[in-house]
Amino acid sequence: MRVLIATDVDPAVVIGGAERMLVEESGRLAMRGHTVTIVTRTDEPKLVGRCEQSGSRVVRFAVPRSRGPLALVRTVAAAKQAVRAEISRSSFDVVFVQQPLVGAGGAGCGMPMAYNYLSPWSDEYLIRSLERRAPLADPWATRPRLRESLQAGLRRRIEGRVVRAVRRLRLMSVSMAQRCRELHGIAEDRIALLEGGVDLDRFRPPEDREGARVRLGIEPDRTLVFTLRGLEARMGLGNLVEAMGIIRRTRPDVVCLIGGKGPLREALEERVCELDLKEAVRFAGFISDEDLPDVYGAADLFVLPTAALEGFGLVTVEALACGTPVVGTPIGGTPEILRGLDPRLVLSGTGPEAIADGVLANLDRLWGDGQFRTRCREYAADRYAWPKIIERLEVMLQEVAAS
Repeated sequence: MRVLIATDVDPAVVIGGAERMLVEESGRLAMRGHTVTIVTRTDEPKLVGRCEQSGSRVVRFAVPRSRGPLALVRTVAAAKQAVRAEISRSSFDVVFVQQPLVGAGGAGCGMPMAYNYLSPWSDEYLIRSLERRAPLADPWATRPRLRESLQAGLRRRIEGRVVRAVRRLRLMSVSMAQRCRELHGIAEDRIALLEGGVDLDRFRPPEDREGARVRLGIEPDRTLVFTLRGLEARMGLGNLVEAMGIIRRTRPDVVCLIGGKGPLREALEERVCELDLKEAVRFAGFISDEDLPDVYGAADLFVLPTAALEGFGLVTVEALACGTPVVGTPIGGTPEILRGLDPRLVLSGTGPEAIADGVLANLDRLWGDGQFRTRCREYAADRYAWPKIIERLEVMLQEVAAS
């Protein structure tokens, strides 16, 4: 197949799950003999143009650096021009949309299209807007202003245009499929449920787990709880910090390492100081892809404290592949991943008490259980190995191309 991928993220700058998904899926499709072209946007003039990366052609087009409705309209217009220029230059069998902004440029292009629907764009925008006024609270407890509601509505309309233009939507969890239906009223037969995957060669238990803990500065008598999140309100990190205050009352040996960067770093650090948790909660900042497997494997428990919008959670299956048990809030696709391994890994809620209770209960239950760490690895390998996921993705794209 000749596949054109229209995306808002850059495969050369891997900062989160969306980028890792793009790199893995485009690279593996190319390795299976398909011709892959990635069209993405950039606000850096020097990056505009074409290059080759990991077997795929990458085409970057220019967009304005400004924000607001006018910038969105201009970006869609630029995406339309870029996508159609590639279609006129090369012959493609299918257009695979990754995000709605650039994807809207492909709507009406006359090509068979599929949509990798990660999460509702309007919901993401609202949460990021609201967290500026209530950075560590439940973002949905803050009422949006008129301007924010209008901006969210514009994003919902742009996303809806893409949804209507495609023949198949790839959803990574049942919960996200339900939210997509609520927003856009799509028919069940247009949905393909297909999870994300994990690179089992890269994400594996460390050969020297104790050495990995030493490199992180974790003392031998400490229990390490780890999370990797963008430091945003929907990630629930404020609740995790509060939970650590509860956990330390009965388990003073527990240390929580928070990996990632984002706008809430300062507010989270201030709250850690207020709770006198500077020795218990540590911030690792950005963790490179090279170091990440060892950090996962060094932890005794991985915590996913998401408060809203967890479409799938690549970090969950990556941690499991490294042999580390995961506990997570009952949000989005997290329960769908964890219940198949052990229902007790799903926390009872998103608040600090629920997180603290779940962490303590599972630390006590799984402490020193090397067999369960082995089961975590086997579970990830059985259900989320990339070769199996790519085969199913390939079939879906072939069906769309042939339709």
